[in-house]
Amino acid sequence: MNGVMHFRRQKEISDGGSVLILTLWVLFFLAALAVAIGGHVSSNMKVATKIKNRVAAYYLARAGVEKAVTETRSDSNAWDSINELWSSGEDLFRDVAAGPGSYSVYYVYASPFGGVVTNYGMYDEERKININKAAEPLLKAMLENIGQVDSMTASDVAAAIVDWRDPNDVVLTGGAENSYYAALSEPYPCHNGGFQSLRELLLVKGMSPVLFLKIRPYLTVFGTGKININTA
Repeated sequence: MNGVMHFRRQKEISDGGSVLILTLWVLFFLAALAVAIGGHVSSNMKVATKIKNRVAAYYLARAGVEKAVTETRSDSNAWDSINELWSSGEDLFRDVAAGPGSYSVYYVYASPFGGVVTNYGMYDEERKININKAAEPLLKAMLENIGQVDSMTASDVAAAIVDWRDPNDVVLTGGAENSYYAALSEPYPCHNGGFQSLRELLLVKGMSPVLFLKIRPYLTVFGTGKININTA
């Protein structure tokens, strides 16, 4: 009798231990599943937040563009000056509240008195030299004075710029046409047309990245070619 009871107790203890171990494993897997689901949900929430912020930033930027367009269209003067609201309107363009955030329309420039100035508004592209319209002597003078290169280098690069944008294959003195660009280790054709962007200048013979960075703030591909001295 005692032997039977002892055997039953051992079996009960064994069965109870198995159930406990099984329960612990089930709890372990449930905890692991909960952690995995939590991580997945957290990751999705972060992605959703990023998408939401990106959409909000996009429409805030669009609001800034529309504000700039509206102010430009409302300017009915026959002339443009840096003292007009579209150019110097801090109240119009700084930290303008819109929906969930705000936007600012501004540009930064180096002051002739030293330091950097932030101006709220827009700047006139026609205050710059139009790289598609400027004559060779003007390009040469710009390269010498702003690019700070010697006279011969300035003359050659100016000629190469004119050769790049003109429609013919006549090589100016110091310039370059298709024959030069086709012989490069990584050849490409001469554009023989107007510059589409300022970075296209980097494809022109003699134009180094250092020289490009010096002259870039003073150039544009927009406008009629006449420089507005009121905003220059």
